Amino acid sequence: MAKYHHRTFEMFELYNEAVATLSVRPRDSRKIPNEIPTSLTRLTIQQIENFVRVTLVQTDVREDRSTCPFAKDFSRLADLLQNDSRVLLDFEGVDQFSAVSVGQLKVFCQQLKSKGSRLVLCNLTSTVRSSFYPARLPR
Repeated sequence: MAKYHHRTFEMFELYNEAVATLSVRPRDSRKIPNEIPTSLTRLTIQQIENFVRVTLVQTDVREDRSTCPFAKDFSRLADLLQNDSRVLLDFEGVDQFSAVSVGQLKVFCQQLKSKGSRLVLCNLTSTVRSSFYPARLPR
């Protein structure tokens, strides 16, 4: 498996690897509650077996933005998901992802973890993946 090491996020190169990770422990299939729409403003949501697949509608999130366009959708989705959910965030087709968006994704991840849920990322291009590893200044 091509799992990328990161302090906060579980990241996989391929969709199938991420799905296999979420399916390690057998558990009851969880359905999305009726009040969760299949799409939000900038996210598409899909129930697949025992996890929720989320894809980004806007695929080019550049650094020149000062706010995260996904912030409201991430927050709303975290509120609507049940405890102990499994979420797969699929970056297929995403060309760039800003540092501000990474920060908001971290908040989303923390909200899910506080509910006992799990977030896994997949299909990150090298450009998108590099936004998760900010350059460190020499000491």
